Amino acid sequence: MYPVPPRPLLTDESFHNLGLPMNPVFAENPLYQITFRYEQKIKGVPEHVYRTADRDYGLYYITKHEEDKGKFRTPPLREVSRTAPYMHNGVFFTLEEVIDFYNNGGGDDPHKSPLLKPLHLTEDEKNALLAFLESLSGEEIVVEPPTLPPYDVLK
Repeated sequence: MYPVPPRPLLTDESFHNLGLPMNPVFAENPLYQITFRYEQKIKGVPEHVYRTADRDYGLYYITKHEEDKGKFRTPPLREVSRTAPYMHNGVFFTLEEVIDFYNNGGGDDPHKSPLLKPLHLTEDEKNALLAFLESLSGEEIVVEPPTLPPYDVLK
């Protein structure tokens, strides 16, 4: 057996369906719906999928396999305290919400990963997990914008 390589970004780099709830902005904002429908169309999904999709299907756009709907690559945890909102659709605004979601075993979806099970964490364990996640962020990285040369409109 080969040794497991180190995971410096703290991700398994695999695709998983977590059963995420739909972001309410989809139902509330018609511009979001228009943009979303356009994105569906340009990703090449069949028309029946394009017209009925109410969420991002993730890996499905690449494979077109039904079981891949809702699967997204696990992002790195480095600097996670600075990357809100969380999840691919921005449905959670705090790390506490994310921890509660995982603690409950994820959401409801017929293709949800079997890895997700209720964790039954105590409040102390949830606080310790939050402290660990926050510890994965270092000092804020500030990038100064470069000085650009003057720009003239082409005539």
